[in-house]
Amino acid sequence: MALNSFGSKGILLHHEAFKISPQQKLILVCDLTTRQEKEVVYDKLLTATGARSVLLPMKGSNLKGIFTLYLLEDGIAINKYIAANSPRKGLIIGAGSIGMEMAEAFSSRGLSVTMVEKASDILGSMDTEISEVVEKELNQNGSDLN
Repeated sequence: MALNSFGSKGILLHHEAFKISPQQKLILVCDLTTRQEKEVVYDKLLTATGARSVLLPMKGSNLKGIFTLYLLEDGIAINKYIAANSPRKGLIIGAGSIGMEMAEAFSSRGLSVTMVEKASDILGSMDTEISEVVEKELNQNGSDLN
């Protein structure tokens, strides 16, 4: 997806939310490029704070084709790398929601996916029943989970 097409999907890039009015179901945002403020109306609001990506301190972690994913620009760099290099396999460290999204994206582009997770369950905060369903689906779609 091109960077400029995100706006048509309702995704505001380079904006900062500075006020939420739950009674009016309204968020005030500021375009960080133009400094213009605008109102965004919502039906339901989800605040997802996410986490920071960590580059593992190991030999080879700085090689071409090794990425962390935190910013939109990181995703664009991964996309460009896949388009330019046509890798056949992808290794994802972490089987949380972002790792799952990446597994789906890699798989849809024809990559064989292996995921590594240090916790005993995937999707850390989900119920065991949900994790088991997702794990079964991953295995049925050719992803390896270690």
